[in-house]
Amino acid sequence: SADGLTLSHEPDESLLPNTPYRVEAVTSIQDIAGNLANQTIFSFTTGADAAADNEAPTVIGSSLVDGVTDVPVNTPLHLFFSEQMNDQCISDGTVVISAAGVPVAGAISASADRRTITFTPDELLAAATVYQVDVVGLCDLADNPVTPFNSTFTTSALSTADTTRPSVV
Repeated sequence: SADGLTLSHEPDESLLPNTPYRVEAVTSIQDIAGNLANQTIFSFTTGADAAADNEAPTVIGSSLVDGVTDVPVNTPLHLFFSEQMNDQCISDGTVVISAAGVPVAGAISASADRRTITFTPDELLAAATVYQVDVVGLCDLADNPVTPFNSTFTTSALSTADTTRPSVV
């Protein structure tokens, strides 16, 4: 969400209509600084059937929403996609974080389902700095290119890492 307080999940396959589901948010959920959350459980029931999305992949979310401020300097960036990404298209330069045009050194990794790409800076980001995020060159399993994506964020004035554990409220 825009305020960074809401977590969204998009399943790999369409959910069945008019079906109850149970969600368990386990302790592997982290805030933007990497602090683990407590476990929580809830349930919901789906409504009517929806058509499958056959469009080219897009960025459907980011752990750092456009324009967010006071981002801890030890924060990795997680990008969430509408489809699985092709391993052949995931490389250095497909996700670039830069400040004043200078790229930040870091590592790019993909989740097991290849719908989340993570950029982890090699070092702490500079405090009180505006960063640009650019995503280009990624593609889905059919080699359809992802619509280019960009956003900005500003780091906190504190130059120390955030190590405070989040909680589900």
